[in-house]
Amino acid sequence: MISLDMPISPGRLAERIFYFFYDNGLLAGRRYFIEAGAADGRDQSNTWALAQLGWRGLLIEASAAAAEICVQNRPESTVVHAALISQDYTEKTVELIHHPDHFLCNHIASTTTKENDYSFTASEPSPTRTLESILKEQSFGEIYFFSLDVEGYEFNVLDGLNLEWYRPTFLLVESAKLDALTEYLEKPGYELIASMTPHDHLFGRQSYRPAGLTWIVRSPQELPVAEEGSKGEVILDFLR
Repeated sequence: MISLDMPISPGRLAERIFYFFYDNGLLAGRRYFIEAGAADGRDQSNTWALAQLGWRGLLIEASAAAAEICVQNRPESTVVHAALISQDYTEKTVELIHHPDHFLCNHIASTTTKENDYSFTASEPSPTRTLESILKEQSFGEIYFFSLDVEGYEFNVLDGLNLEWYRPTFLLVESAKLDALTEYLEKPGYELIASMTPHDHLFGRQSYRPAGLTWIVRSPQELPVAEEGSKGEVILDFLR
């Protein structure tokens, strides 16, 4: 049994991801991840607990302030300050719009809508990169887990990565367009495993799943008891 001071995220998403890897026997070894939309690397992070067990990887955050904190919180991984873009985007920066109440939640200006408009708050220019250009500078091995949470910009980010070449084993994508996302990811060989929240969807490479195997995915009710929004100690019983 191991004890981690693990933040409890809305919908307990990070815990569900952790237990997905645990319940399916996928935690062992030094694996590599990408987290796009890494925020401060701790609050609501989908890779923080994995890093405590020896996983390493790449954390990408568009907000300069959040990226600076992320460097302090996540010394085991490489942190890059950038807004991820598609292959055909040519501008060197984008305008990042800040949430009025939560500095970890930001939008690229072109993705804001009337229903979710942060345009009255402060903004900042953020340097642009494709994910593929960043990965070409890294030296770690096969990408096992890719967490993508970029507030409506997910298709642009995916367009900036050659999924036929890099082929992450598992992808967690925040998106309000599940049908379009499923169709997009079917082409490079991914299948939907489960919707972990109404807007966070876990996909896996079809060729990685053994024939006849059904992945184990815990519901929030099947997780260890914890208070929503707490930052207290969580007992991870993964050695039972």
